[in-house]
Amino acid sequence: MSAHATIARGSTSPDARGVIERSRQFLRRNWLTGAAILLATVFSWPYTSLTPGIGGDANWMALGAIAAHERLPFGDQLVWTYGPLGFLTQGPLLYFGVVAGVTFLFQLVVQVLLAGTVYLAARRSFPAVVAFVLAVVVVPFVADRAVAVVFAWSALTICATRRTSLVAVFPVAAGALAGFLVLGKLNHGVEAVLLATIALAAMPGRQRRDAALFAVAMLVSAGTGWLATGQSLGDVWPYLRYGVDVVTGYPAAMGNSNPAASWQLWAAALVVALAAVVVWNTRARSRAALIAACAIYLYLTFKAAFVRHDGAHAVLFFGDAALLFAVLPVRRPQRGIALTGIATSIVLFAAAFGSLRIGGAIDPREHTRNVVEMARTLASKERRDNVQAAFVAQVKATMPVPQAALDLVGDRTVSGWPDSNGSSVYAYRLDWRPIVTPEPYLLFTSSLDELAARQLRSERAPERILRQQLPTADNRFPAHLAPATAVAMLCRYEELGREEAWQVLGIGDERCGAPRRLSAVEAGWGEPVAVPQASRDDALVVVRIEGTEPNGLERLTGLWLRPRLRMLTLDGTGFRLVPATAGDGLLLRAPSRADYRPPFNFAPNANEVSVLRDGGDSGTVRFVFEEVPIRPLPGRASSARGGR
Repeated sequence: MSAHATIARGSTSPDARGVIERSRQFLRRNWLTGAAILLATVFSWPYTSLTPGIGGDANWMALGAIAAHERLPFGDQLVWTYGPLGFLTQGPLLYFGVVAGVTFLFQLVVQVLLAGTVYLAARRSFPAVVAFVLAVVVVPFVADRAVAVVFAWSALTICATRRTSLVAVFPVAAGALAGFLVLGKLNHGVEAVLLATIALAAMPGRQRRDAALFAVAMLVSAGTGWLATGQSLGDVWPYLRYGVDVVTGYPAAMGNSNPAASWQLWAAALVVALAAVVVWNTRARSRAALIAACAIYLYLTFKAAFVRHDGAHAVLFFGDAALLFAVLPVRRPQRGIALTGIATSIVLFAAAFGSLRIGGAIDPREHTRNVVEMARTLASKERRDNVQAAFVAQVKATMPVPQAALDLVGDRTVSGWPDSNGSSVYAYRLDWRPIVTPEPYLLFTSSLDELAARQLRSERAPERILRQQLPTADNRFPAHLAPATAVAMLCRYEELGREEAWQVLGIGDERCGAPRRLSAVEAGWGEPVAVPQASRDDALVVVRIEGTEPNGLERLTGLWLRPRLRMLTLDGTGFRLVPATAGDGLLLRAPSRADYRPPFNFAPNANEVSVLRDGGDSGTVRFVFEEVPIRPLPGRASSARGGR
């Protein structure tokens, strides 16, 4: 034996040898479980490609990656439900190598936790082989994956009859994941805290200690993520305040029904009924706590799926509901109901999606190939460069921005309106400066609208605004997406040029004065009101509409799903009205020399306006008309009042 080996052997303490021996015994006993979790992780990998999409939701995904790469400040400069770690929740998309690599590793950890939790939880009710199959089948359909992990841990903790290893580590593990979720997507963070709080209250003994451990772990993980992404402590409160604004304003501004798919609501009720049977018959230390945790999980998933009712959202409920049936420890007589719940949820997922082959969605060979290819690409600079170059070329071919417009933007700060054009911002390497939110349609509360308007009047205003003629979200009138912001934009920006369907605005001097009231009129829902003329030729006419926000019973029922739809009619043409910003000053008329030339003009120049509420109603709304003095745009010599 060498002298080095003798020294090493002699320097190993009995305690250290004991730890090593126990570790070996643990591995010998659990290697099969570890192998099953590893295989389930790979076989159920949900992501298909590192190549980003183009347009639509891909626009704000691109901007999320840009925000992470550039370490842009959140708070009151960038407001979203997604926070500084929001890029981690979108799956690994190769906009930037480091961002995609970190996202891949995070999602890999979440995938191991999710697949491992489903497998280990299902083993409490089913044989190991069945539990493995359930993990491989269920996990690919789960959408909100990190939240699902917290739910599963919470439910299993509530169901534990003694202080197991899961119960012991739950406060720290759940707290750490909740901290990341608060910075990933705010409403997911709140959901994780609610679920964990219920589980902590039901845990046996040492509840204060466990609650303290959870709070410390959450603060440490959230604080680490906040500082690591370059955020300042002074932005914590604005991030929370305005993030809550986005979350609470979403149902009234973005909610919509879908009568053609009303069957999905009945299908969801069926899934809830099956879940109720399973939950009621689950072995749990506190049935009330388990019912509360499952109710919160299903309700918030239901809201996410059906507030904005379309195929892309509806599937969220059925995919996440399948997890509930897989992880709850059911008694032997209820195994069939749990398996029925899983099968029903997956079939309904495919039916709601419309074009999904269930066999393809649970193809272990394809999932293995995908995760291996992603890892190989992220590990190779050449492969990464090829993917990025091909994506940029595809964006430029699909959504080309005229060179003349790009020349006018140059290296100056820029934002898009009324669409973010996030894919183009990335592909053309533009210096993006958001007007508060990544997408203009998210400025759907009065405080967010006013925050954006203040930005456009400040030194932080983007130097250029890139406008494109596109349909707006949910048929909103373009200048009414964010009324105060649109007026602030018209008052400060001038046209530098236009090319095809694109217009470039450049920042200039403030051209508007203080508003002055013209008249106020009360009218019933749907009753037309004449728009008054301004008292001077050089003035905008705006209207502040009061009394459109949900109140009374509608406010309560709106919490369940969504309030009723409001419509604004301008000379008989209907547009969706956002109640929260209806009082911010909707632009109705503008002098032709003060507005941009068609088709980029802001003002509808309407003669008559009315407001309708879905289903009709009694009562009145109040129209307060104001005029805002405005100087002509440079180079616009002729003077004329706004009119059709």
